[in-house]
Amino acid sequence: MEELRARIPQLSRLSLHLRHYPSLNNLAGLYYNQGRYSEAEPLFISAVSIIYQALGAEHPNTNTVLENFYSFLSHVEREGQEEVLSDNQFTQALLQQIKDNNEGDSS
Repeated sequence: MEELRARIPQLSRLSLHLRHYPSLNNLAGLYYNQGRYSEAEPLFISAVSIIYQALGAEHPNTNTVLENFYSFLSHVEREGQEEVLSDNQFTQALLQQIKDNNEGDSS
């Protein structure tokens, strides 16, 4: 998990607004539910980045937002829609973790 945390994009201090992460997370969830995966992904990444930098890795809200993003990526992977996602390092590292876990489950 530490390797994944190192890949969370860093935001400038000016764009770090804790009050924005719930809206970003909620809008990302809406886009996810509508199948607008390429629009949901950057919002999830921004929400994770903001909350991680503001509250740290161990805060319950950080874990919730990260779990939302992980659930989103798991769904996209199950649907075979990974090609609509960006090549963002954090996204790709989580996708690889999901694929590795799925391979382990089928063994």
